Amino acid sequence: MAKLLWGKVEQPSAASRSSGRFFDYLRRPPRGQLQAKVWVRSRRERRAPWLRFLWGMGFWSSLLTGSVLSVGVVWLGFESLIMPQSSRLLVWFLPHAPGDLGQDQPQTLADIETELEAAGFSLGSIQSLQSQHHSTEDWLVPVLVERQPCRRQCQAISELRLYRQVSHDPARYRLRDRIAVSGPPEAFVLAPLVGTLLETSGVHRPLPLVDVSQLPNGQDDHLWLTLQGTWSRNNQRIRYGQLLRYDPKHARLALLTDWTSPADRLPQWRQLDGVALPELLVDQRVGLEPNFLAYRINPQTAAFSLRPLQPISLLDPVFDKKDKVAGYEKALLLARSGLWSSALQSLEQIKQSDDQKWPSEAEAQLAFIRLHARVTQAQANQIWGSGAQQILAYLVDGRWQAALKLMEDAPQVQQPMLDLLAADPGQLWQRISTVLQVNPRQQAPQVWGLLLLTAQQDRPAALAWLARQSDTEAAEQQYQAIMENQDQPIAAIATPTATPVSQAESTAIASVRLGSLIGAPSPIADIVASRWYRPSELATMPPEVPQWFQIPISTLQVEGTWQRGSAPTSNLSPAQLWQALGLNQNRGLQLFTLSPEGLLSADRLTIQGLQRQDGNLWLLASGFPAMANQGSLLAASPNTLNQLTVSRQLSIPQLSQTQPEPANQIANQLQQRLGLLPEVLLAVTEDPAVTTPAPSPELPMAFLDVTGDGVFETIVNVNAASLSTWGDEITGQLSQPSTMIISSRGGVLFSDLQAPYQLVAVTQSEGNGAIALIVYTQGSYQLWQWSAASQRFQPL
Repeated sequence: MAKLLWGKVEQPSAASRSSGRFFDYLRRPPRGQLQAKVWVRSRRERRAPWLRFLWGMGFWSSLLTGSVLSVGVVWLGFESLIMPQSSRLLVWFLPHAPGDLGQDQPQTLADIETELEAAGFSLGSIQSLQSQHHSTEDWLVPVLVERQPCRRQCQAISELRLYRQVSHDPARYRLRDRIAVSGPPEAFVLAPLVGTLLETSGVHRPLPLVDVSQLPNGQDDHLWLTLQGTWSRNNQRIRYGQLLRYDPKHARLALLTDWTSPADRLPQWRQLDGVALPELLVDQRVGLEPNFLAYRINPQTAAFSLRPLQPISLLDPVFDKKDKVAGYEKALLLARSGLWSSALQSLEQIKQSDDQKWPSEAEAQLAFIRLHARVTQAQANQIWGSGAQQILAYLVDGRWQAALKLMEDAPQVQQPMLDLLAADPGQLWQRISTVLQVNPRQQAPQVWGLLLLTAQQDRPAALAWLARQSDTEAAEQQYQAIMENQDQPIAAIATPTATPVSQAESTAIASVRLGSLIGAPSPIADIVASRWYRPSELATMPPEVPQWFQIPISTLQVEGTWQRGSAPTSNLSPAQLWQALGLNQNRGLQLFTLSPEGLLSADRLTIQGLQRQDGNLWLLASGFPAMANQGSLLAASPNTLNQLTVSRQLSIPQLSQTQPEPANQIANQLQQRLGLLPEVLLAVTEDPAVTTPAPSPELPMAFLDVTGDGVFETIVNVNAASLSTWGDEITGQLSQPSTMIISSRGGVLFSDLQAPYQLVAVTQSEGNGAIALIVYTQGSYQLWQWSAASQRFQPL
């Protein structure tokens, strides 16, 4: 039976309460008395609400501050690794620390140049990089290295550096970014020639990049630039380079992609689809074959896009195969095979029948195809001096029936046309195969397939191929009729009446290596065919020509050097001259007309004959009547003349920071010719005690090795627009846009400022790598060459 214990409850002492124990030990009761004691803790007094609020706020604020500091430290470390030039936080905390992690203190231009020279490098021409969308201005500094051994393009760019002026010390610059530069391999540069008659083998050695220029695109936040160089062999000249992008917000440079242009042209921006930003075009045309690369700018969803340029491709269809848009893939197939006009016609029909808006990718493909089609259509619409060339232009544009009719109507061009078909590297055969794949029952392409196989193999092989086609009876009959007409001219040519070229004549032709030619054409109404030499394989003169031109050859390139007239060729007969000039392969000439801005490409001429008059060489050419009444015409071999591009805008004070001697000489020339002594000289000396009455204007400038010695000269263009800040009184003195070429030491190599002549174009000399000048004076054109003796350009 359980017993109930009785006792009293006592209040615990203060010491017990402070110890925090709820129960204490049982005190031993007096002897003979059983007594139990239990201690119980009293209820703690509750805190005030405002104290609990302050305690909570302090706890969460401390936690949030610690998290933010942790994230900041992690981000600072991440930014310093991938974008050291944008880590301005250290500069804010440590004003005397370097602006970029791991980089040196700001330097003056003299310090930078001294540092480069000590390392075996030199300072290139500095460019100002400034976007209209950002207020920042950076300076692009090419670092040059001397190539050994070398004959031309000896100073190559090995590195690009990006500097920004220090705000509190404008004489010093802080390094923001730097990238190593290595040119594209030679095999890449020559890749567009593969599969053409100009195919040339190349190795994987990198080619030098010698110049950097801007590619203005006013609609983009970024600036686009290109490094460039030139590859030359015989009469073939290819321009190549690398594309760069400059991000003014983050002060970054990025190398994007290599490019090459057998057409010897810089990449250019052109609006193709009429949507958003323009596209970047690279011209890779070779002969009659149009070949462009087009890049679209990706939307800038991030500071740095991994693919800022996206090529327009015809390989991947935009529409699904099961889509209701029929024939879309066939149109792309036609375009990939070079049948641009047929592809354009198909796509435009598909788009008209589609009631839905096409996506931007499809619009870009359509615009890309239209660009190529316009080239082939213009070539086919042109009147060519040779019937075989006219037929070839028709075939390139896919005009099978028109080309076949011309072949049937002119039996004398059948053999030259078969020779062209025999030399086809595969481009025409691809067109024929593709058009028959899309529509197997077309008769005209079947006939051209027969003719091509006959030229490259034989008739049995051609007929065996035709047997595998559809509806071949009519095509075979038409083919046999052409071959019957062709048999007789072949027999006649097999026994020529002319005396064959002897070994001595062949040696005489080979002893004189002729190149490009320049002359001023004048239109004539009638010709006497008997006065002009014309090879027998060209048959008779074209019966219907819009306009005849006679061209006295004023300048001729002999052994890589420009010479006046045709005196070095006096020992050659007309037949030998025709062969030495390469007219048996290419009879085309470029026609130019003079404008206030210089020479503008007008049309194309075709050489039809040649003759000698009083020891001078004259050419007979045919062309378009639209240019006949325009004075000051100039004709030259293809890819001979180029515009002298001066697109960089620099003021004389800016130029004086890197090129003080050329800047002083430019100021002196402006003072002597235009009376700009107060404004220009004060701007150059930058005397703080004197203020200029007007801001120093920015002049278009370029930096180019024009003398062939490996040192860049300063080229300045002076026009009314560039001097507009000084008022009409000054600009009214300019009679024409003028050009000055100043050496690195301040010498005047050429100047047409207030002179009775004008520089209108330039051309390259193969002999010493120097650039020759085409100067217009008193209604005629002269070629000026560099003279090492006088250290100036002089008329030839």
